[in-house]
Amino acid sequence: MIVLSIKKIQIQKGIHWGKAPVATVLLIVISCLLYFGHQAKDEVKYQEATDFYLNSDLFKMEYPRYSSYLYRTERSTDAQHVEQQYKGKEFQSITQLMSIDTGFAKHLKEKGTTFWSAREYSQWQALKEKAYAVVSSISAVQFGLIPSHNTPLTFITHQFLHVNLIHLMGTILFLLLLGVPIELALGTGRTFIIYLISGISGGLVYSLAIRLGDIANHFTPYMGASGAIAGLMGMYISIFKLQRIRFIYFFITIGLTTAPALILLPIWFCYEVFQVFYVGIEFRELWAHAGGFIAGATAVLISNKFLPKEEELDNADAKDNHSEYKRELAKVMDCIGNMEFSTANDTLRQLIARHTRDLSLLIQLYKLEKINTKNPSYQKTVEDIFRFPTNNTAQLNQVKDIYREYKKIGTQLPPLEDQASAVLILKLCRLNLTEDAEKEISVLLTQSHQNRETSLAHIQKAVNALATCLEKQNKKSKADYYRELAIKN
Repeated sequence: MIVLSIKKIQIQKGIHWGKAPVATVLLIVISCLLYFGHQAKDEVKYQEATDFYLNSDLFKMEYPRYSSYLYRTERSTDAQHVEQQYKGKEFQSITQLMSIDTGFAKHLKEKGTTFWSAREYSQWQALKEKAYAVVSSISAVQFGLIPSHNTPLTFITHQFLHVNLIHLMGTILFLLLLGVPIELALGTGRTFIIYLISGISGGLVYSLAIRLGDIANHFTPYMGASGAIAGLMGMYISIFKLQRIRFIYFFITIGLTTAPALILLPIWFCYEVFQVFYVGIEFRELWAHAGGFIAGATAVLISNKFLPKEEELDNADAKDNHSEYKRELAKVMDCIGNMEFSTANDTLRQLIARHTRDLSLLIQLYKLEKINTKNPSYQKTVEDIFRFPTNNTAQLNQVKDIYREYKKIGTQLPPLEDQASAVLILKLCRLNLTEDAEKEISVLLTQSHQNRETSLAHIQKAVNALATCLEKQNKKSKADYYRELAIKN
């Protein structure tokens, strides 16, 4: 059975459905750039190394030692397979395996003088250096995770390498299904960092397991985002827990059901077991999955405990115990998920009327109104946000972000109502954004000359606030100019 979650995102701690999933897109782009860029050259490099091996004496010198090395390092299956290939004269396949086996190269370097003469050993070293100049630039060798000699860089880079296109598409699919709702919940920064931490942790656990008990794969490059994707699963379950999520399932037939997010845990566990026994993935790879899963789940729990929460949801959090409030929020998000924007808009306005001190609701309404900025209700919602009384730094920054978005299309809109404009200037001054405040003062003064109904009290308060802010920035001449301007008005 395959289960896919689809968005039924409810407003809860940290969720901002209107934000673009930058981290998710960035992770996909990096993986695609590496696969279609750097990794696309690997086939040519493999062929170049293979040709060099076969056209020089390297193959003849190394192959007689390779089979016995495989048996000695407990890789009897590989040894038998290589022997079969040799009988079938599949020398290219053997060479590709042998050329990137860094453990075998190390073995020859340390023991070569015991079975080669000094002249032969020198000849081998010279040829090996030329071959390795090509081999070392192959993605798996350069950026893959090799348990015997990892580097801090490869703990990160191996997460973005993929064996083939299907492997890459699998990563992209899980990033879209799990990464997007996770990023909406945690934000871009935390999602990106915890994703990398999960991949690094998966790599560490995998490397430790190999070094402690799997001598056969000490030198085998490992690549893929398995640990990080398992981390996404851990993050998803830690965030949504028993919250009911809508799922599409594929089992004989296709259907839609709703179940707690936690149900993904046993399904994922069964899927891992299925992969080992029926798909054929190596059991050792599950160490990376386990390490990534635990790291992802733990990192979310720790970050939620010790990192500051999103301020815009403080009011909503205080009401979490009110079932009616939560039901209304869930209804809004259901409507958004079903593209029923008009119903979502009406429900939000009803909530705002009942909870006038909740800035998060106004911001959610603004995100809905952005669908059509020509609608007069968009302008009114923007003005309501600018007028919202707050000295909270996080909320002031949210207002600033909306102001920046508004200015991008502001020339196509009517001027702000004077009170909203004046209160906005006060907020900009509290954030020390004097350049923006000066621009808005200029617009407000222009409106006052054109419209006698503009409140002089609003203008004077805004101009004085700007003057005070400029004084704190040691811009005395400008501050004096605005003080005089306040008196004149």
